[in-house]
Amino acid sequence: MKLMTNINLDKVLVADIEAKGLLDDINDPSDFHVLSVGFKGADDKWNIKSTNKEEDVRRVFENPDNIVVGHYFIPYDAPAIEKMFGFKIKATIIDSIGISWYLYNQRNSHGLEEYGTDFGYPKVKIDPSEWKTLSYEIAKERCERDVKINILLWEQELAYLRKIYDNDDSKVLRIIKYLNFILQCSREQERQKIEVDVDKVNKNLENFEGLKSERVEALKKAMPEVPIIAVKNKPKVLFKKCGAMSAAHIKWLEFLRACSLPEETEGPIDYIKGYDQPNPNSVKQKKEWLLSLGWKPETFVYNRDKDTGEVDKVEQVMTPDKNLCPSVMKLVDKEPAILELEGVSVLTHRIGILKGLLKNKNEDNFVVQGLYQLANSLRWQHSVIVNFPGVTGRGDISDGKWIRECLVAGKGYKFVQSDLSGIESRTSDHYTYHLNRELIEETSKPYFDPHTKIAVVSNLMTKDEEIWFKWKKVNSERSDEGLEPLAPETFGEISADFEFIRDLDKDASKKLMNKLKAARSKGKTTNYASLYLVGAATLGRNLGIPKREAQKLIDAYWEIHWAVKKAAESFEIKTIDGQMWVLCPISGFWHPLRYEKDKFSLVNQSSAVYCFNIWLYNITQQGVWPILQTHDDELLRCKEEDVDKYVEITNKAMEKVNQQLKLNVPLACEVQVGYNFAETH
Repeated sequence: MKLMTNINLDKVLVADIEAKGLLDDINDPSDFHVLSVGFKGADDKWNIKSTNKEEDVRRVFENPDNIVVGHYFIPYDAPAIEKMFGFKIKATIIDSIGISWYLYNQRNSHGLEEYGTDFGYPKVKIDPSEWKTLSYEIAKERCERDVKINILLWEQELAYLRKIYDNDDSKVLRIIKYLNFILQCSREQERQKIEVDVDKVNKNLENFEGLKSERVEALKKAMPEVPIIAVKNKPKVLFKKCGAMSAAHIKWLEFLRACSLPEETEGPIDYIKGYDQPNPNSVKQKKEWLLSLGWKPETFVYNRDKDTGEVDKVEQVMTPDKNLCPSVMKLVDKEPAILELEGVSVLTHRIGILKGLLKNKNEDNFVVQGLYQLANSLRWQHSVIVNFPGVTGRGDISDGKWIRECLVAGKGYKFVQSDLSGIESRTSDHYTYHLNRELIEETSKPYFDPHTKIAVVSNLMTKDEEIWFKWKKVNSERSDEGLEPLAPETFGEISADFEFIRDLDKDASKKLMNKLKAARSKGKTTNYASLYLVGAATLGRNLGIPKREAQKLIDAYWEIHWAVKKAAESFEIKTIDGQMWVLCPISGFWHPLRYEKDKFSLVNQSSAVYCFNIWLYNITQQGVWPILQTHDDELLRCKEEDVDKYVEITNKAMEKVNQQLKLNVPLACEVQVGYNFAETH
């Protein structure tokens, strides 16, 4: 498809096609039903014409002067046309679904069916079984209705884009081109796909299901049986006609005596009729069991009722990181089986991912990552390959190796994976560089840890404790890798207090390490939450600490990152049709903003996304396309002999990003190579 230059957005065609199936199901012109095209006549009114002739299709799409608007056109219609008719589209394509994701981010659905309902033009319904034998008349009716809906949507989108970009069509074209590129990346990933090692999936799935079963059985033995509650009602007939008590009356009295209740009891009466085996997958039963052991919850989720404003406080067994809450861990000495809870949670998650790979793979054992929408930062929201756990190297059930190794490059191929190192930290540094250069320079030093720094500033640990913590942690990792230990001075200037800490006995050292891990964890949560201007009450609830202590952590964050608020003051905000928009200075794009307090985080995220996409664009301009991408990393597949070439392509693209954007801090990528997805992480 032709790249956009200076085109007239008021002179477009709006098109849609109907074919006999999805991309994998169509092959040649016999699979084509109809093309419908909307165009403006001399009177500036829209007309729609339809055709099933190949020469008409070619006339529209082989003309480089045509500008064609379609809905979900880049992922489906365009490749379908090229596949069925065997030519490359030369017309400029504008995809209205990408624009919809951008402009109307809070919509639940962006399909033409939903827009048709909004506009009063419902789509023509077709039974899935009828697609292959659809008559031309019905296909034409459906296709023309879709074009009518999309004309209304396009006119609405164009008017809104022009309002946002002050009627500057060159800026409108930039954002459209950007959105088109995102859709093209998705389309290329759908085309290339990723191979699934089904044997490995089944092997790991069998292993995990076995481990889960063992843990569930262990929990069943530890958890109390569940009483089955029934209701007993007093019988309606107490006496026979002869005056003797009825059999039901006799059983009622026996029941009352067994329950130690007086005979005059009327009922109804709740009673335990038996016991069921406990269900470790039941959240209610797990919580009741823990409470019976003396559990005092520390982690909560707070759900606010949108209508009443009332807040419902729900205790949590697991932390947001999917680890057992410390309040639960306190009960382990009383009931060791509690440790199995964490294993069941992790295994359930991993089993779900593996089953998802089997469910979503095609008959050739390939899977597609999937893009179903964009966030307001224009970051992908994935539908299939999403939230894969990372590789830890520990080989336990939480190690993402068992999931990631199931995605393979294939025989004779390798993966070249690369990610933008700390991209959101770098874009944040760009915005605060001239305000707080000293901090930026500190963060670039080896072994800098933003989370322990928060803990030090908030007095949760001393500077010597921070140095000791890093020294112990890093050297433990180096020992596992067979490397020589580093001296304490590597991590900062030590004082006499450090010698005291270093000489602690084993038990005291372990106790201090646990204390410092907890302090760092609080610093980590504070770092992420404070960027969104979290309040002390909310942070305190999330961390299970008093509001006063939470405020100290927040104060420490802003003592360190004061420049963030200062930089945010310079960000431009405007309101269009009741919706706030904030300008991203790096990209020049406006983004929908829900709350003004979120402007720095949104600008920073969208900046990171833009840098990532420019990097991807530079890669694609060298003739290769990623087969998978997340928010900061991308995956290429190449022949084994081409690995060095693809590494060079990746690094060259990164160098060009730095030349193009000229940020205050350089961006960098890390490249790894492997035969499967685990080896590249």
